[in-house]
Amino acid sequence: MGKNKKSKKSKPKKKVKEVVKATTDFESIFEKLTYYGFLILAFFIPLLLSRNSYDQFDLPKMVIFRVITCFLVFFYLSHILLKPKSKIYWHPAILLGLIFLISVGISTILSVHIPTAIFGKYRRYDGFLMFLNYFIILFLVPQIFKDRKRIETFLIVSVVAVAFVSIYGLLQYFGYDFFQWTEVPFELRRSFSTMGNPALLAGLLVVIFPVSLTFLMESKKPAGIFVYSLTSFIIISCLYTAFNRTGWIAALLGIFYLIGILIFFTIKKRIKYEIWITFIIVLVLMLAIGWFFQQHSEKTSEIFSSVFSRVSTIISGKSSALVSRLEIWQAAIGMVKAKPLFGLGPDTFRISSRTYQTLKYAHISPTIVADNAHNYIFQILAGTGIIGLSFFLVLVFYIFWESLKLIIMERGKNDNWWLIKAGIAASFFAYGLQLLTSVSIVGSTFFWWMIFGFILAQSNKLREKDINFKADSLWKRYLALVLIGIVTIYGAISFFNIYRADVTFVNG
Repeated sequence: MGKNKKSKKSKPKKKVKEVVKATTDFESIFEKLTYYGFLILAFFIPLLLSRNSYDQFDLPKMVIFRVITCFLVFFYLSHILLKPKSKIYWHPAILLGLIFLISVGISTILSVHIPTAIFGKYRRYDGFLMFLNYFIILFLVPQIFKDRKRIETFLIVSVVAVAFVSIYGLLQYFGYDFFQWTEVPFELRRSFSTMGNPALLAGLLVVIFPVSLTFLMESKKPAGIFVYSLTSFIIISCLYTAFNRTGWIAALLGIFYLIGILIFFTIKKRIKYEIWITFIIVLVLMLAIGWFFQQHSEKTSEIFSSVFSRVSTIISGKSSALVSRLEIWQAAIGMVKAKPLFGLGPDTFRISSRTYQTLKYAHISPTIVADNAHNYIFQILAGTGIIGLSFFLVLVFYIFWESLKLIIMERGKNDNWWLIKAGIAASFFAYGLQLLTSVSIVGSTFFWWMIFGFILAQSNKLREKDINFKADSLWKRYLALVLIGIVTIYGAISFFNIYRADVTFVNG
């Protein structure tokens, strides 16, 4: 009897273990799907374009970003709701991001044109929904990228994708564009690749180049040195051929920022001399590449300008682009004076531009309406007012401070992980400078917000918070997942229909 009683007890225990293991595997699938979704975004956002839609560059990137974000949220919530005990990772910066998002929401409600404020201007799409997407990224990245391997994998995928983008840009410069665009709204033979504009391409290259460079400096194996040497020189070559002065300045200051980090670790005696040698060799080769494109651009009559002539306009300050930007910024100030607290609504700059533009700008560009402030601070200020900009700047500077602490507090002597952290910090810094005279689009700003998340994921202020569900709440959680799944599918179809509508417009 005793043996029979004992055997009856042992069987249920085995079944329970099997059920728990199966459930755990099921939950880990959703967590991994969320991670793989991020890798898909890293690869396809830079590369994606469409020949069938009217907006051939930004729209496909925006659609895939929003569609996949819908599924990222669904996968993550499935990971959380399918087990009785879960953990979320929280950082004070996430709360700052939420407050900023709420302020953008208020600006949207009080906007001069609510539909534009929600969806964003056509070909910019920088309305409330985009800021909601960015906040979701800010929240999800610390949940999913909790270890070094995942962060490195995402960055490697990003570097490879941008290298492919750069190859296409270089082919355009040398006159081998396999798409054969009929006309472009800028000078001939400037690289614009899959971004549709040299300035926007430069932003993508600026945010990824420091990471590629630090991977090269960190690599010890010949294969890694070869791959990252190749990607770094391809990316910097394409940055030259974009002929974007803002990109050149931002990349240069990003390199100076990286030099400052190297000097810090040299003083602390935690850096190997091989790293300095590699860095100096790279700088010399970068100058050699610049000299090559200077010589080539001088000899090619089709190219509108040489590298040195573009640099000279930076030094002299004689740039028509800078003059027009100063006038656009004056218009942004006028918008803020009209609605100082919450602004005119996110991404409504184009709607209000004619009303607030200066007389000088009307003479400079009589047929062009400024659709963007060409300065991210003025753009957010005009759209969300003083309150929105204040929360955004607090968020950015707080994350910047966290990135500095990550580097300063690094203790590893034999591990070069600090170099990758330095590359992340330099990318964060360089792209922030790029946005001071350029335009934010999802193709490059997505990576900036990913970097925000990576910095938070490594911060010592990241805290775990337990979520415990009651045993009898399983059916409620399943019901919630069904409803979330319906909303996910509806949202994905709705966003994809925006692309379909654009294709239909072209066909019409």
